[in-house]
Amino acid sequence: MKLRIRGQSIRLRLTQPEVTQILQGLPVRETTLLPSQNFMYELAASESAKAIVADFADGLLRIIIPQSMALEWAGSDLVGLENKALKILIEKDFQCLTPRPSEEDEGSFPNPNAHC
Repeated sequence: MKLRIRGQSIRLRLTQPEVTQILQGLPVRETTLLPSQNFMYELAASESAKAIVADFADGLLRIIIPQSMALEWAGSDLVGLENKALKILIEKDFQCLTPRPSEEDEGSFPNPNAHC
């Protein structure tokens, strides 16, 4: 899972295995080891959630999406889910069109722009 934070915007990009993990009811979590405290971010689906929400406590940025929204998103051509209050964008991570040595594409979704 990739994370980008800019101002009032949080963007997550998930690979196919990570989307499958969310559908299985398991959260997807990443950890960045820092000298004073680890920074973690997590995406999870919840049957009780009514909207996409975010919270930050004890070094963990936790984003929750409604289970019904996750099911619809994962089973369709829909690329992303968005909450506009605090802009939270959750997208499928597509393979790069131009291979980059520093990018890891394993598990990424086929890029819809790859067909010319």
